[in-house]
Amino acid sequence: MPIKPIPSYRLLSMLRTSQKTVIPWTYRESLQGWIYKHMGSISEQIHSAPFSLFTFSLSAPSYKISKTGILSDTWLLRIASAHQQILDTMEKELTRGVELDGEKLSPVVITKELFTDEPILSSSPIVTFEKQTQKYQNPLKQDKEFCLAVAASLANRWKFFTGEPSPEIQFTFKEQPVARKILYRNRHLTGFEGMVELKTVPEVIRFAQCVGLGAKTSCGLGMVV
Repeated sequence: MPIKPIPSYRLLSMLRTSQKTVIPWTYRESLQGWIYKHMGSISEQIHSAPFSLFTFSLSAPSYKISKTGILSDTWLLRIASAHQQILDTMEKELTRGVELDGEKLSPVVITKELFTDEPILSSSPIVTFEKQTQKYQNPLKQDKEFCLAVAASLANRWKFFTGEPSPEIQFTFKEQPVARKILYRNRHLTGFEGMVELKTVPEVIRFAQCVGLGAKTSCGLGMVV
């Protein structure tokens, strides 16, 4: 068991705009900036740490896609973190709504989604890199390497947060993952999403839901629910 308590939930907020609005494909960097700006006194500590230990995702129940972004008037924003202070602060900030690329997203509902101890989870796009070359890994061609990289990154975050070595972790996709193109800070990334399985202890499964899987989780990648 970790010495530090692990949160048992993520924040889920339903947000609406006054009319259908195009949210640009670069929304991840905008949302990341909004979260850091409203994180409070812990912001500098988190930003300078080797691992930020938070992640987020934005989706729309009904939407249309354009060249410039995603068109919808209803959005679901999830924010998770291993730091309870971040969750407490962001829950209050979400009541004021979110301003994203000049558009105001007003809160309709803000709730807490309890984590599961089940090993089967659904992921948003996961990105990993080869350690030596820093090239992207493709699980359709490098399945073993990709899965080992995901497990290693989660183990590193666990050790950073708890100060203790991680229990054994085995990561796999339960089905063929779907490739997603991602635009972040003028870089074109490729992430892979789908149903995943984490074979490990329940505490690490909950921790994965706090911090996400793979690289760049604080950029809005790798959330699992």
